[in-house]
Amino acid sequence: MMERWTDEEIAYLMIKRSEGMHWREIVIGLDVKFNTVRTRKSAEQKYYSLNNPSKMKTYRERVKSAEESKAKRAFIRTKINPGSKMVKWTEDKVEYIHSLTGSKWDKIDSFAAKYGVVLNHRQYYYGLFQLKPQHPVEETIEVPETTEETTSEIMEKEFIRTRFHWDAEEEKNLLVMFYELSVDEAREYFQRPFYALAKRLELIVDCTEPHHAALLIEASKEIKSRKKVSMTLSFWQRRKATKRAKQAKKLADKVAKLNKQLEKVK
Repeated sequence: MMERWTDEEIAYLMIKRSEGMHWREIVIGLDVKFNTVRTRKSAEQKYYSLNNPSKMKTYRERVKSAEESKAKRAFIRTKINPGSKMVKWTEDKVEYIHSLTGSKWDKIDSFAAKYGVVLNHRQYYYGLFQLKPQHPVEETIEVPETTEETTSEIMEKEFIRTRFHWDAEEEKNLLVMFYELSVDEAREYFQRPFYALAKRLELIVDCTEPHHAALLIEASKEIKSRKKVSMTLSFWQRRKATKRAKQAKKLADKVAKLNKQLEKVK
């Protein structure tokens, strides 16, 4: 006969379980500490009865809930998977199930209404995915006509200065503004692809040409002076200034675009 739980054992059980200890370790700890043999089931029952008595069920209640769940599963199985009739897949049936639209249950209901057979899961997926109609509906896809352009033409169209040599002023602007601009803004500002900008920046930093060292010193001085000016402004003033600069740039781009359209019309 199992001995009654003492206050020390209950305190040990509650503390160790709240710490996340496994039931097997708790049972072993009770045996070592208090010399009492407890099963895992008795420890669980005691813990849940102290925490929430409503969770504890008698044997009859557990049997009743198990029977109810079993009956519920059997009822659902008869609805979903009747298995009343074998399906002989003919060409008409395959074409009909492939022509149906909607959810899975809508297709099963439509098939049952026409042929008098309620498909189960296996029959439904076999007919829909394993069998193919002999006369499938051909879907015509309209491909828009596109004019073939070489990559060099696209590059020249998007970036005007791709093939131009770098001058000292442009290299200085690259050093100063490269980390301030986004990828798209840098492309638009320098009118070159981004890989060309990154490659040129690496060459300048590595001092591959004699004037690059002086250029780095000059660019660092300008960056420091810009930082000093930005530190005097507050966050909202800097934000307002950048917003105005973006608006001015957008306006300038629109004006340039309109001028190009006017030149084409003329």
